[in-house]
Amino acid sequence: MEEDTTLGTMIKRARLIQKKSLERVARDSGVPLERLVSLENDRILPTIPRTYAVAYLRKIAQCLDISEELILAQYNKEVKEDGGGVLFPSASRSLSMRIPFSRDVGLGILVACIVFGFLGYQAYNYFRYPFLSISFPEDSYLSSSSQIVVVGKTEAGVLVAINGVHVNVVGTSFSYPYTLAPGVNVLTITAQKRFGKQLHLERLVMYNP
Repeated sequence: MEEDTTLGTMIKRARLIQKKSLERVARDSGVPLERLVSLENDRILPTIPRTYAVAYLRKIAQCLDISEELILAQYNKEVKEDGGGVLFPSASRSLSMRIPFSRDVGLGILVACIVFGFLGYQAYNYFRYPFLSISFPEDSYLSSSSQIVVVGKTEAGVLVAINGVHVNVVGTSFSYPYTLAPGVNVLTITAQKRFGKQLHLERLVMYNP
């Protein structure tokens, strides 16, 4: 890897190679557009918890076909260089002050942090869009056959439908045979959390008998 490579340049380079816009990567990965912009400009690491950063980077890696090990290794390197993995330096300084407190108080603080962290993660999962990626067909696909197989990936627990018809998801993958009508066919693929948001992707398929 080049010495001047950063996490942001790695993501941007992969996106430009695949000729994908920021909006498309945000839509396909489920990572908020403003977070994606901040990541590409190397402005996000000191601002969000590690759990969220790792989740974002894994989804971006899947969307842009980047090695998860490579992108997370770069992330860990930059976080370490930025201060040994401490994402909230002001909080770190305050905790470093040797203020005496009992073990019970410390345990209570630890439990509270775990509870609030869990609740925050659950809230994040509820309000974010589900991950959805379609590997076939590509948009504006020209087919000489009346039937194609729609292939894609999502995440566990997400309901997938194509033009309103439920699709069986095995693990995180799905494939669905779809019969085309002559002419232009619009395929609307929907991913919905059981109690959360929906994400819609469309593919235009032209069938010439």
